[in-house]
Amino acid sequence: MKKYRFSIDDNIQVFKELAKNNYSSIFENKYLEFLKSVHEKYGTKIQLNIYYEMEGFNLSEMPERYKEEWESVSDWLRLSFHAYSDDSRYKDCDYDTMKRDVELVHNEILRFAGEKSLSFYTTLHYVACPKEGVLAMRDCGIKGLVGLYGTDERPRIPYHLTDEISSYMRSNCFYMDEETGIVFMRNDVTLNEYKMENLLSSLENHSGCEFYEVMIHEQFFYPEYKWFQGDFEEKVLFAMKYLVEKGYEPAFFEEIFE
Repeated sequence: MKKYRFSIDDNIQVFKELAKNNYSSIFENKYLEFLKSVHEKYGTKIQLNIYYEMEGFNLSEMPERYKEEWESVSDWLRLSFHAYSDDSRYKDCDYDTMKRDVELVHNEILRFAGEKSLSFYTTLHYVACPKEGVLAMRDCGIKGLVGLYGTDERPRIPYHLTDEISSYMRSNCFYMDEETGIVFMRNDVTLNEYKMENLLSSLENHSGCEFYEVMIHEQFFYPEYKWFQGDFEEKVLFAMKYLVEKGYEPAFFEEIFE
């Protein structure tokens, strides 16, 4: 059975807004309201990869009053570590730095959204770190990491992996790294990288795979962002419709590997 997963990177603005506003439901927030509509229309399961802080806010300020609601929707909406902040770079990080940052985010998710909401499969900001960083993530419970592997013409080597493994991942969905115990997954399409008129051809490039990972970045949703994409919602809906029509079913990685 073909499966797909939809994830969103760089999430933090949504939590600042939830903390600032006295909503009776998290879905009074326009961003989460849209994501709920995607789930209701296509059955999509959505993972938000999140930062600990942004200017003027950090997750410790996130109230617990929505915790029961987060847990009630954890069958289709989950949260995971992404980075400390948008400025974080882990290419040369040490074990302790990575462990500290992951624990900060994990602990806050557990506090305000509950254990059911926390995913241990994620995408690290910029998908680059040494083996020590990968081991730190593993020791914090992380079981799988999504990476970008480029193309044969423009190869990319994420995390601590080798040329050989990256080449393998350009034509395969998963790789189990026995040295670290981490499953590495491939991102297929990042929606914000494409104009609407080019999105179909990009999606079709990977439609023969048994598993499909599609993502976008939160900041492109907001009009105040300097690179705001007014077709953010249209792109997400188009991609989800395409995947469903191609016979893909939504899934979290937990449902595939565990």
